[in-house]
Amino acid sequence: MKRIFAAAIFACIALFAGAQDIPAGIRMEITEVEQDDNQFTIFTYKDEDGTFAYYLSLGRELKLIEVADGEDGIFNASLSHVDETCVWLGTTYDEAMGTLEHLLTLFDKEPGYSTEFSGRLSMVEKLGKPTVARCVVIKRLLGKHLFFLFDNGRYTANAELTKGTVKSLITAMKFDKKLHPNRQ
Repeated sequence: MKRIFAAAIFACIALFAGAQDIPAGIRMEITEVEQDDNQFTIFTYKDEDGTFAYYLSLGRELKLIEVADGEDGIFNASLSHVDETCVWLGTTYDEAMGTLEHLLTLFDKEPGYSTEFSGRLSMVEKLGKPTVARCVVIKRLLGKHLFFLFDNGRYTANAELTKGTVKSLITAMKFDKKLHPNRQ
């Protein structure tokens, strides 16, 4: 009897937790894929005014100074800065998937093809002012990459996205939709 009662309580907690609205100003991560030294994250975000959207984080860590003391490597130090632009994917799951599918079609374009995506700069955990990320198709030794350039006001940073990473993000979004079918 105690087990049935405990199971019922946990079911109610899960039901109420899933029914709660996403709080404003909080990033709710859906998936994260690591490629080389960069992490690409898809998350949802709700502004204070109630505006809801899906975003793709194009985070990039910039090593400003890196010091190693001698060959023994005992003293290592670095000064890094993490810069992040978040590309707007859409206000619904279907729009976000459509934008990700569009990213896949860009790999069929000729190298040098350029397009722009609207997005927002990241300010610690909250999203900041609107920005534009320019996307250029480039040719690398092992295939085409999407090269994103974004300006944070003081300098320009970049991130590269491979076709495999985009496919992994799409697969993870589909899996998340099966786990959370009621998500917008």
